[in-house]
Amino acid sequence: MIKLCCCTVCYSRFPLAEALRSISAAGWSEVELVSVPGWCHFDAANDDAKSLKQLLLSNGLSVAAIHAGGINCLSEEAALKSVEYFEKAIELAWKLGCERLVFTASRRDKGGSLENAIIALRQLEKSLRSSDILICLENHYKCWFETADDFDRIFEEVSHPRIGLTVDTGHYTSSRVDMLDLIRRHGDRVRHVHIKDHIGTRSLPIGTGETDNLSVIRALISKGYDGYLSLELEVEDVENIDRYVADAKQIMEGWLTAI
Repeated sequence: MIKLCCCTVCYSRFPLAEALRSISAAGWSEVELVSVPGWCHFDAANDDAKSLKQLLLSNGLSVAAIHAGGINCLSEEAALKSVEYFEKAIELAWKLGCERLVFTASRRDKGGSLENAIIALRQLEKSLRSSDILICLENHYKCWFETADDFDRIFEEVSHPRIGLTVDTGHYTSSRVDMLDLIRRHGDRVRHVHIKDHIGTRSLPIGTGETDNLSVIRALISKGYDGYLSLELEVEDVENIDRYVADAKQIMEGWLTAI
């Protein structure tokens, strides 16, 4: 059965404790934690899992996924260094009772190659031999994980059954990727979904953009998807974020009822 969660990226400009309080107050019970060192919200390699778990419990929340940033594709060495951090994030996920690790890849216009990302994923496959974690590769606008062709190449080279795809509907809107075609091609590899609403590259409250989330969800269900729909909002008017997060929960619940 499809489940809903809220990603702390909605509150990227706020401390984690405040983000969790707000998400809980809006009625959410599960969260996707963003763990991108130097940006948001904490460093998975250094944080105290016991304290983090207590903070979650105090807000009545459990963890659906951890977002650990992206593979640095500039070089093979940099990509393998990224894997070291992901391995720490996997350890944290295990301690928090979470089974999904989400990450993307660096921007194409900064250099590097998809091949470096594939080298990193092959290395990460070794860590999955003793883990039940699901690796969920997220598409990002102008990044090395972006198009259906990118994922054709990845899944030709990386066959581990626990390495799959995160469908980010907002980034696909920005990239002008045909999401229904991608789901026809790779729907059986989808392990996680980020729900956004965009006009072009601009993130808007759910229901006010051009992203056809409902058709995407229907297509995923037809492929047997039963994971999470994780709300991600990166709106400009953050002063209204509490209302947007609460409204999105009602809208997303309405979608599932309609389907």
